[in-house]
Amino acid sequence: MVAEPDWLPPIRRHLAVIVRPSNGVGQPAEILAALAELDNLLARHRAALPPRLVHYLERRSYEKAWLACAKDASGQAQENHLSH
Repeated sequence: MVAEPDWLPPIRRHLAVIVRPSNGVGQPAEILAALAELDNLLARHRAALPPRLVHYLERRSYEKAWLACAKDASGQAQENHLSH
């Protein structure tokens, strides 16, 4: 089993705040913080991120980025979405 990259859990967590807010309503402060953190993560890890994920994050296509980072039942990242 290949270990998941260190950037994936925080990106997944921040995307969840944006695309899957609790009770269907996101708190503005939480969403703004998640947006800022995604920008920071993109800047820090750009070279290590799959090009498609960089594309989604740069264009703020957060639903697509969320799907790209989603896990299947086996716990592996969806390779078809994150492939280079």
